[in-house]
Amino acid sequence: MLLVLAYAFTCLGDSPILTTALSEAVRPGYLGRVLAWRSLLGFIAGALAPLAFGGVLDLLQHASPAVTWGMAFATLGLGGVIASYCAMRLQSKPG
Repeated sequence: MLLVLAYAFTCLGDSPILTTALSEAVRPGYLGRVLAWRSLLGFIAGALAPLAFGGVLDLLQHASPAVTWGMAFATLGLGGVIASYCAMRLQSKPG
């Protein structure tokens, strides 16, 4: 239970930081659209994540519980890895 509380407390802690970084990187004329896209993509990811998680659980149902649940959580982590890769590819442009 303590682990669940720690996760719930920290899982969304990067959102204000990422929003601030995004608002600093985008030209003011596009900020509203970019923030809207960020919200839309976040809600889509939130809707698809349970389907992906459940799909992995169903696909690996004959494996050991540690492998099954580990791969399901690793699938969710894949989104974070992709987002980190995309963030590293962004280059700050002067002006």
